[in-house]
Amino acid sequence: MKFSLVVPTVGRPADLQRFIDHLQLQGTDQLALRDLELIVVDQSDKPETGELLARQTVEFSILHLPMQGRGASRARNFGWSFASGEFITFPDDDCHYPRGFLGGVLQKFADPAVDAISTSVEHMSRPETPGGQITRDNVLECCLEAGLFARRRPLGDLRYDELMGVGCESPWNSDEGPDLLLRMMARGLRIDYCPDLVIHHPNPLQTQDERLQERNFKYSRGRGYLLRKHRFPVSQIANTLIRSFGGSLVMAVTARPFWARYYWRSFVGKMIGLRGGKHAPEQVLTSPLTSQPTA
Repeated sequence: MKFSLVVPTVGRPADLQRFIDHLQLQGTDQLALRDLELIVVDQSDKPETGELLARQTVEFSILHLPMQGRGASRARNFGWSFASGEFITFPDDDCHYPRGFLGGVLQKFADPAVDAISTSVEHMSRPETPGGQITRDNVLECCLEAGLFARRRPLGDLRYDELMGVGCESPWNSDEGPDLLLRMMARGLRIDYCPDLVIHHPNPLQTQDERLQERNFKYSRGRGYLLRKHRFPVSQIANTLIRSFGGSLVMAVTARPFWARYYWRSFVGKMIGLRGGKHAPEQVLTSPLTSQPTA
């Protein structure tokens, strides 16, 4: 088995069907569809996802895992414990891969020194960020959870910290991906950023409403928590706070109240996260680790 794809979902069957449809476009001379396993962790408490998966007629295997409770990191860890592929990844249910994308990922791992890669995600990655090895200095510009692909065996007991991420019970609702990468790097693993590989994803800024404001506030709390948890330098912390505070002032002066509030809430959220991350544990895990990875 080459790839294990762990997809958390909460009642979005139409998006999940699109992902599956595009997954069927991934066969190449180097990668057969039977080398894929799709592990869907279903947190919806409704039958629609299971019914959709039961209707699929595909060459790759599909495992449907209903799970009680919410949280993207919990769902990823739960699905991770069932994974058997050489490589593991955690796509969002509303993203999809262009034709042959996984074949391109496989080519990046032709270098045995590469333990993981992070790809670009449409509308979310910074297009000006150059490719190359990921370090503490550039990890925040190079990591989105949907774009992470890793060799499963070298990860050992590393998992997503369930105190972080979308839907978690704590206030730290983002940056679980950079957190995992920072802990991977601390163990000497090499991670490359590959912006030439692009995952399709809806634009999260398309709708300017209260939902966007709330998501920004929650994500900013997670960013502050991450910076404190991993002891980023004061200069970098100050820079991110100044950008949020300054952005709020600029938007207020230019009479753009929505964005003035957006940046102000980002500043406040980061301050809350910085206080919360003072005594952060390395990772909180509820799902069992697999006893012995099979590559």
